[in-house]
Amino acid sequence: MVLSWVYASSMIVKSVVMEKELRLKEVMRVMGLGNGVIWCGWFIDSFIIMSFSASLLTLILKYGKVIENSDVTLIWILMLSYTVATINFSFMVSTFFTRANSAAAAG
Repeated sequence: MVLSWVYASSMIVKSVVMEKELRLKEVMRVMGLGNGVIWCGWFIDSFIIMSFSASLLTLILKYGKVIENSDVTLIWILMLSYTVATINFSFMVSTFFTRANSAAAAG
């Protein structure tokens, strides 16, 4: 389950650092976007993509008879909370790098 989000986390880190590397964040700030709006946009974009995989993984775990005695909503909430933690970890890792490829490798 943990390995299902490794690629997504790496691509989040790479995209955020690529935006910083190309100085797109500064351009958006000049146009009037706040720092919180930029991070919120990244979070919403990442959460929508990763919530699909969390839902699919929940269905596989429940109906694939891996965790057949557990409640579906409980598994889904657990997966969504892990998704939020993974996204926040990716954002934290992205602040330490200035090159996108090295950030993706470390992420």
